[in-house]
Amino acid sequence: MLIKVGLIGAGTVGSGVIDIYLKNKDVIKEKCGTDIKLSIVCDKNISKIEYLKDFNIEITDNFKDVLNKNVDIVVELIGGITVAKEIITSALEKRKHVVTANKYLLAEYGEYIFKLAQDKNACIGFEASVGGGIPIIKALKQGLVANNILNIEGILNGTVNFILSKMEENKTFEEALKIAQNLGYAEKEPDFDINGIDSAHKIIILTALAYGKWIKMDNVLVQGISDILPLDIQIANELGYKIKLIAKSKKEDGKLGVRVCPTMVPKSNILSSISNAYNAILVEGDFVGPTLYYGLGAGKNPTASAVWSDICYIAQKLYSGAGKLYDFNNFNSNIPVKHKYDFESEFYIRILAEDKVGVLYQISRIFADYNISIKMVFQKDIKMENSLVPILIFTHEANYQNVIQASQEINNFDFVKGKVFVCPVE
Repeated sequence: MLIKVGLIGAGTVGSGVIDIYLKNKDVIKEKCGTDIKLSIVCDKNISKIEYLKDFNIEITDNFKDVLNKNVDIVVELIGGITVAKEIITSALEKRKHVVTANKYLLAEYGEYIFKLAQDKNACIGFEASVGGGIPIIKALKQGLVANNILNIEGILNGTVNFILSKMEENKTFEEALKIAQNLGYAEKEPDFDINGIDSAHKIIILTALAYGKWIKMDNVLVQGISDILPLDIQIANELGYKIKLIAKSKKEDGKLGVRVCPTMVPKSNILSSISNAYNAILVEGDFVGPTLYYGLGAGKNPTASAVWSDICYIAQKLYSGAGKLYDFNNFNSNIPVKHKYDFESEFYIRILAEDKVGVLYQISRIFADYNISIKMVFQKDIKMENSLVPILIFTHEANYQNVIQASQEINNFDFVKGKVFVCPVE
């Protein structure tokens, strides 16, 4: 049986998918147990895929040619949500199976897309959408199926983790970002990465798999890393912590809480040791206990490898003649979602203030008003820009909403300059 594949998008990941096919198609056939042919490739810059005609692969610059072609599996790798949504929904309407790496689209429209796939009895492969070559989707879908998932937390963005690793070398955020861009780890427009949005898309997908519920972006606490100073990295290190951008999804008291924010992680936690562009995801099940998934979370080859794992899985199902092809749950859990500010933690709070008498008293009074107990205070004997003094506060366990409201009031003091920085301490 010959399984025909159409690829839309021959950019970084798409070109990796082509490379794997041209180099390893015999390996794929042997391991997959069926013959898979890359029949047609679409890219808006058709000149860069002209060479594929030498390999008997049809080329086009119109994605509708792929949808109208007699292919079994459509691979969408163009990114974005407008055209990509049209491609995926049109493919499913035609009862074609879909493979995608598009976490933005799935996070925004996952509930609709999976309902359509279920109605059409079609497969969706999206291993490449989270963690690059790390098989976290398969782990949640199959490997941990006998478990209630208690907690998911991890480092889901290699760009951000690389920047934070460089800041441990006393680089400023801006300096570390520039290094990441020069090395190709960060885009020219890195907002989705550094503002935590990319990680939020990924944790929404993992949450849907683990808890059977697609949650909206508005219900996710999302905080980026651009406000972190080398001083924050330094004080964390001195006290036995590392600052990491942690994406977390956890069911507590019968409710689901999801967040992405810089977090002080103790050095005893394995996530603290993940450096540079690597990702790591901890998943805890009620019977299996904690499990760890680690590797390069992005890049041409790891992501293309994940795409091929989905292609092969779908091809095997088609070859087997399985009647039921759609194989996910109904994503109809009625678990309530907590307000994104509704969680308890210890917190680290950094304030840049003028060196005046009574500053610490007024700050402490605000914390008392919001029932926030201070664990320890450091007033570093260093002068920042404009002769500002950093006041570093660690709290006992407190409610995040109270901490944010207190921080906003503190920000209104004339003697406080710049934004008060807040992050949970694990």
